[in-house]
Amino acid sequence: MEIDIIGIARRLAVEPSSVERAVVVYEDGYILPIAGSPMGVSIPLLTNHGRATAVIHTHPVPRTAPSLPDLQVLFAMAKLGVEQPRMVTVYSNEEGVILTVYTLKSPPPPGAEELAARHALNYEHLNLDANFDPRVSEKQLREQHALLSRLGISVERYRLPPARSVAG
Repeated sequence: MEIDIIGIARRLAVEPSSVERAVVVYEDGYILPIAGSPMGVSIPLLTNHGRATAVIHTHPVPRTAPSLPDLQVLFAMAKLGVEQPRMVTVYSNEEGVILTVYTLKSPPPPGAEELAARHALNYEHLNLDANFDPRVSEKQLREQHALLSRLGISVERYRLPPARSVAG
């Protein structure tokens, strides 16, 4: 089943919010919108609609890279047997919307989850210390994307027009 990730991301970006919001897509096609706190949202990976196959969610703080919990959810979907699970981050500001799609293309090599978690945890601390300076996120993107590609995770990044112009 193909889902309209860009369409869902646009709808999330159009509705500014101070809390993280997500849309979870399940095996049977069911789409669950949920909201959390400024720093995260809980993702139900198993429901009566099956396993979560994709999570599209906002980052209300200036961050375009995946957080440690984002990567943990991606690996958890893979552990549940989801083929090519996707984690999508959506960051929106006055300049536009940055949409990044992380797809686990194949089973990760042994130790991949721990390696990705250690790397992400270092950036969690750095982002907090730098008050989510966008330059830290950009540095994290370059380094983290190189690491993730070696672990079988593809990264696609899209820049969309500002959210106010994509509504409708």
